[in-house]
Amino acid sequence: MARCHIIDEWGEHKMKTRFTALLAASVLATISVQAAAGDWAGKAYYGPVSEETSKLPDGRTLTRTVVTGYVYGDGAGNPFDMLQQTCSSTTVVAANGKDMEQFGHCDALDAKLDLFVISFHNDDWRIEGGTGKFAGMKGGGTTRLIQTWPNGGYAISWSGTTAP
Repeated sequence: MARCHIIDEWGEHKMKTRFTALLAASVLATISVQAAAGDWAGKAYYGPVSEETSKLPDGRTLTRTVVTGYVYGDGAGNPFDMLQQTCSSTTVVAANGKDMEQFGHCDALDAKLDLFVISFHNDDWRIEGGTGKFAGMKGGGTTRLIQTWPNGGYAISWSGTTAP
Protein backbone atom coordinates (compact mmCIF):
# COMPACT_ATOMS: atom_id res chain seq x y z
CA MET A 1 0.00 0.00 0.00
CA ALA A 2 2.79 2.45 0.81
CA ARG A 3 4.26 1.94 -2.65
CA CYS A 4 0.97 2.86 -4.32
CA HIS A 5 0.77 5.96 -2.16
CA ILE A 6 4.25 7.09 -3.32
CA ILE A 7 3.34 6.58 -6.97
CA ASP A 8 0.14 8.55 -6.47
CA GLU A 9 2.04 11.39 -4.80
CA TRP A 10 4.61 11.39 -7.61
CA GLY A 11 1.86 11.29 -10.23
CA GLU A 12 0.12 14.20 -8.49
CA HIS A 13 3.41 16.13 -8.41
CA LYS A 14 3.92 15.54 -12.15
CA MET A 15 0.36 16.71 -12.84
CA LYS A 16 0.91 19.92 -10.83
CA THR A 17 4.23 20.54 -12.62
CA ARG A 18 2.63 20.02 -16.06
CA PHE A 19 -0.28 22.29 -15.16
CA THR A 20 2.08 25.00 -13.89
CA ALA A 21 4.23 24.79 -17.06
CA LEU A 22 1.14 24.88 -19.27
CA LEU A 23 -0.27 27.86 -17.37
CA ALA A 24 3.06 29.72 -17.61
CA ALA A 25 3.30 29.06 -21.37
CA SER A 26 -0.28 30.25 -21.83
CA VAL A 27 0.34 33.46 -19.89
CA LEU A 28 3.56 34.17 -21.82
CA ALA A 29 1.80 33.60 -25.15
CA THR A 30 -1.03 35.91 -24.12
CA ILE A 31 1.38 38.63 -23.00
CA SER A 32 3.32 38.31 -26.28
CA VAL A 33 0.18 38.60 -28.41
CA GLN A 34 -1.33 41.41 -26.34
CA ALA A 35 1.89 43.39 -26.69
CA ALA A 36 1.45 43.31 -30.47
CA ALA A 37 -2.27 44.18 -30.60
CA GLY A 38 -3.06 47.52 -32.20
CA ASP A 39 -3.10 49.62 -35.34
CA TRP A 40 0.18 49.62 -37.27
CA ALA A 41 1.64 51.21 -40.39
CA GLY A 42 4.92 51.40 -42.24
CA LYS A 43 6.72 50.91 -45.53
CA ALA A 44 8.38 48.01 -47.33
CA TYR A 45 11.00 47.95 -50.07
CA TYR A 46 11.44 45.00 -52.44
CA GLY A 47 13.78 43.87 -55.19
CA PRO A 48 13.12 41.17 -57.77
CA VAL A 49 14.50 37.65 -57.35
CA SER A 50 12.70 35.91 -60.21
CA GLU A 51 9.85 36.46 -62.63
CA GLU A 52 8.20 34.11 -65.11
CA THR A 53 5.53 35.29 -67.55
CA SER A 54 3.25 33.14 -69.72
CA LYS A 55 0.58 34.07 -72.23
CA LEU A 56 -2.56 31.98 -71.70
CA PRO A 57 -4.63 30.69 -74.68
CA ASP A 58 -7.51 33.09 -73.86
CA GLY A 59 -5.22 36.15 -74.09
CA ARG A 60 -4.63 36.64 -70.37
CA THR A 61 -1.10 36.96 -69.04
CA LEU A 62 0.07 34.98 -66.01
CA THR A 63 3.13 36.24 -64.12
CA ARG A 64 4.79 34.47 -61.20
CA THR A 65 7.14 36.66 -59.19
CA VAL A 66 9.43 36.26 -56.19
CA VAL A 67 10.74 39.38 -54.42
CA THR A 68 12.75 39.97 -51.28
CA GLY A 69 13.05 43.08 -49.17
CA TYR A 70 12.70 44.83 -45.87
CA VAL A 71 9.68 45.92 -43.86
CA TYR A 72 9.85 48.98 -41.62
CA GLY A 73 7.22 49.96 -39.07
CA ASP A 74 6.26 53.48 -38.05
CA GLY A 75 6.23 54.36 -34.35
CA ALA A 76 7.76 52.90 -31.22
CA GLY A 77 6.91 49.30 -30.40
CA ASN A 78 5.77 48.39 -33.91
CA PRO A 79 6.18 44.58 -34.05
CA PHE A 80 6.64 44.73 -37.84
CA ASP A 81 9.69 47.00 -37.79
CA MET A 82 12.96 45.70 -39.26
CA LEU A 83 11.75 42.47 -40.87
CA GLN A 84 13.47 40.69 -43.74
CA GLN A 85 10.71 39.44 -46.05
CA THR A 86 10.31 37.18 -49.09
CA CYS A 87 7.09 37.21 -51.14
CA SER A 88 5.78 34.99 -53.92
CA SER A 89 2.87 36.11 -56.04
CA THR A 90 0.84 35.14 -59.08
CA THR A 91 -0.70 37.92 -61.14
CA VAL A 92 -3.28 37.42 -63.88
CA VAL A 93 -3.79 40.31 -66.30
CA ALA A 94 -6.89 40.24 -68.52
CA ALA A 95 -6.55 40.22 -72.31
CA ASN A 96 -7.47 43.94 -72.32
CA GLY A 97 -4.23 44.62 -70.40
CA LYS A 98 -6.02 46.64 -67.73
CA ASP A 99 -7.89 44.31 -65.39
CA MET A 100 -5.64 42.44 -63.02
CA GLU A 101 -5.83 40.12 -60.02
CA GLN A 102 -2.93 39.19 -57.74
CA PHE A 103 -2.60 36.43 -55.15
CA GLY A 104 0.36 35.58 -52.95
CA HIS A 105 2.04 35.06 -49.63
CA CYS A 106 4.99 36.49 -47.72
CA ASP A 107 7.10 35.29 -44.87
CA ALA A 108 9.27 37.55 -42.76
CA LEU A 109 11.87 37.14 -40.03
CA ASP A 110 12.88 39.61 -37.35
CA ALA A 111 16.31 39.81 -35.71
CA LYS A 112 15.32 37.11 -33.20
CA LEU A 113 14.19 34.86 -36.10
CA ASP A 114 10.51 35.08 -35.11
CA LEU A 115 8.51 34.19 -38.23
CA PHE A 116 5.52 36.13 -39.57
CA VAL A 117 3.42 34.82 -42.51
CA ILE A 118 0.73 36.66 -44.49
CA SER A 119 -1.37 35.96 -47.55
CA PHE A 120 -2.61 38.67 -49.86
CA HIS A 121 -5.14 39.29 -52.59
CA ASN A 122 -4.63 42.48 -54.58
CA ASP A 123 -4.05 45.23 -51.97
CA ASP A 124 -5.51 43.36 -48.97
CA TRP A 125 -3.40 41.17 -46.65
CA ARG A 126 -4.15 38.92 -43.70
CA ILE A 127 -2.04 37.21 -41.07
CA GLU A 128 -1.80 33.45 -41.52
CA GLY A 129 0.45 32.63 -38.58
CA GLY A 130 3.79 33.04 -36.95
CA THR A 131 6.19 32.08 -34.21
CA GLY A 132 7.59 33.86 -31.16
CA LYS A 133 6.11 37.34 -30.82
CA PHE A 134 3.86 36.66 -33.84
CA ALA A 135 2.40 33.37 -32.49
CA GLY A 136 -1.40 33.51 -32.24
CA MET A 137 -1.60 36.96 -33.82
CA LYS A 138 -4.68 37.71 -35.97
CA GLY A 139 -5.42 40.63 -38.26
CA GLY A 140 -4.76 42.16 -41.62
CA GLY A 141 -4.77 45.36 -43.59
CA THR A 142 -4.04 47.03 -46.90
CA THR A 143 -1.09 48.15 -49.01
CA ARG A 144 -0.52 50.96 -51.49
CA LEU A 145 2.18 51.17 -54.15
CA ILE A 146 4.28 54.31 -53.64
CA GLN A 147 7.29 53.86 -55.95
CA THR A 148 8.63 51.64 -58.73
CA TRP A 149 12.16 51.45 -60.15
CA PRO A 150 13.40 50.38 -63.61
CA ASN A 151 15.11 47.28 -62.15
CA GLY A 152 11.71 45.89 -61.05
CA GLY A 153 12.04 47.01 -57.43
CA TYR A 154 9.23 48.83 -55.70
CA ALA A 155 8.11 50.37 -52.43
CA ILE A 156 4.75 50.12 -50.70
CA SER A 157 3.10 51.67 -47.70
CA TRP A 158 1.12 49.32 -45.51
CA SER A 159 -1.33 49.60 -42.64
CA GLY A 160 -3.28 47.13 -40.59
CA THR A 161 -4.75 46.03 -37.30
CA THR A 162 -3.73 43.11 -35.13
CA ALA A 163 -5.56 41.45 -32.26
CA PRO A 164 -4.77 38.63 -29.82
